[in-house]
This record gives sequence, structure tokens and C-alpha cells, in this order.
Amino acid sequence: MKFDRSRHRTTGLVPFQRFLRDLGVSPATGARWRASGWLKVTKIGRRVFVSKDAIRRFEAEAASKGFSHSQP
Repeated sequence: MKFDRSRHRTTGLVPFQRFLRDLGVSPATGARWRASGWLKVTKIGRRVFVSKDAIRRFEAEAASKGFSHSQP
């Protein structure tokens, strides 16, 4: 599971839905990640974003625990 950071260089925030789409996971999975505290998000008005730092922490945690969103 790897997020393509090269597409989001101009700001420290990425729209949450774009992050999920780039990973190929459903909005329901993203909601579970948020609810569980695995992924911290930032709300600005009605829009939800994820910071690049939060993405790095999430990826490091995922790698250390060895989990993947794909099915065998």
C-alpha cells in the first residue's frame, strides 16, 4: 500500500477522498481507519483532508504491523 505523493506537492494537505481513491480502497474502509484512530484527518469547512505527515505515519504503522488492504 503506497500513496503517490508526487501528485500532491503543492500543499501539505490532500483531499481524503483522493487519498482513498489513489490507494484503491473504499470510503467505508477510510471511515474505519479514521474511527479507529489509524489515520488522522483535518476538516476545513465541510471538506476532509489528510496531511502528508499523517500519511507517512499511517504508512509506517501499516508497514510495521504488516497489514494490507488487499484480499488474498
